[in-house]
Amino acid sequence: MNLLIQLGLLLRAVAEIDGRKKLQKMVHILQEFGVPFEVRYGYHHYGPFSEQLQDGVQSYRQDGLIHETPVVSQYPTSRFKADSRLLGLLELVSTETPTWAPFALELNKKSPRELEAISTILYLQKQPGEEQSPDKVDESFLKLKPGLKELLPRAKSVITDFRARYSGLQQAA
Repeated sequence: MNLLIQLGLLLRAVAEIDGRKKLQKMVHILQEFGVPFEVRYGYHHYGPFSEQLQDGVQSYRQDGLIHETPVVSQYPTSRFKADSRLLGLLELVSTETPTWAPFALELNKKSPRELEAISTILYLQKQPGEEQSPDKVDESFLKLKPGLKELLPRAKSVITDFRARYSGLQQAA
C-alpha cells in the first residue's frame, strides 16, 4: 500500500506522534508485525532507520499533508499530525479503522527509548545467524546499545507479548 496512505492511517489512528525517532520506531515495529508500510530499514545510531520513511515524511510535510510542529520539552522534538486534506483523502480510500490501530495506539504510549530497544531487538533477530540464537541477539544488543541495557529484559518480554497478540497484522480491507 502507498506510504502516504499508510502514514495517514497511522496518524489518523493515533492523532499525533511526538518525535522523528518515535515515528521511525513505530513504523518499523508495525512493519515487523505485518503492517504493509513496505519501507527498507538499515541500522543507524538510534537503531533501525528508514531513509524512505524520512524522505516520505519530508515530502508530505512540504506538500502540507503532514504537519510537523516543534515541541518544547527537556529534549526538543517535533510533533507530527495529519493535515485535514490528508484525512479527507483517507476518507476516499477507507473509513474503516485499520485492524492494527490498537497496536499503534499502544506503541504510541511507549517512550522513544522503549521503542528503540524493541525495534533494535526485532532488527537484530532478523539478521543472518541471529534468528537461531537469542544469546547472540542479546550480546549484539548490549554492544550496540549499552545505554539501554536496563531496558533489554522488559523489551524482550514486550516483544513476546506483542507476538502473542499482534502477529500477522494486515491492513483492514
